[in-house]
Amino acid sequence: PELTMFTDGKSVKDHLDAEELQRLEAGLKERGLALGAVAKMKPWILASFVALPACELSRKAAGASFLDKQIAEDAVAADKPVAGLETLVEQLEAMADLPVDFHFKALIETIELGDEMEDVIETMTELYLAGDIGMTMPLLKVVAPTAAGEDESAYAAFETRIVRDRNLVMAEGSKQHLEKGNAFIAVGALHLPGEEGLVELIRSQGYTVTRIDG
Repeated sequence: PELTMFTDGKSVKDHLDAEELQRLEAGLKERGLALGAVAKMKPWILASFVALPACELSRKAAGASFLDKQIAEDAVAADKPVAGLETLVEQLEAMADLPVDFHFKALIETIELGDEMEDVIETMTELYLAGDIGMTMPLLKVVAPTAAGEDESAYAAFETRIVRDRNLVMAEGSKQHLEKGNAFIAVGALHLPGEEGLVELIRSQGYTVTRIDG
């Protein structure tokens, strides 16, 4: 539970000032959530509630599955085995390794985006479809820039712990499936590009990785 909830007697209210708390409360209220009901949750869990645009919330309310789940459901329906390249605990541990203040800052920035979040999601989608996924991280830095004089080490830590470190875990986890053959592997777009991305890591295992257009 310590990976998802504050278990030390503290809550969200101990990490935000009055103005930030008011913004968070308003943002949660717009999404049908009461601050009191989620105050013990870690910021990366709260972020999952506020990061989705209205259109995606409507899809979820209508019973639509998010992409990861839909892929798994389709595989099960086709009687194909499903396995994860990392565990949920490993994902949460990666999030917990970053400073909690970094997570709260990102949470407030996400709320402040408001309706612009839909534009961000749309832009990321277009970058993905155009094959320009390497521009996703620069886009996010433009959307939430570091203020003058502000320490950028937290963002560097994010790229290292949330992206690169997990790339290594996923690459290792993919080996057994690739060796068996006929494997379909789906990961978040941030894990694909770069010399330390999954594409290059899988190539380093001796495989040929080719982009398929269309």
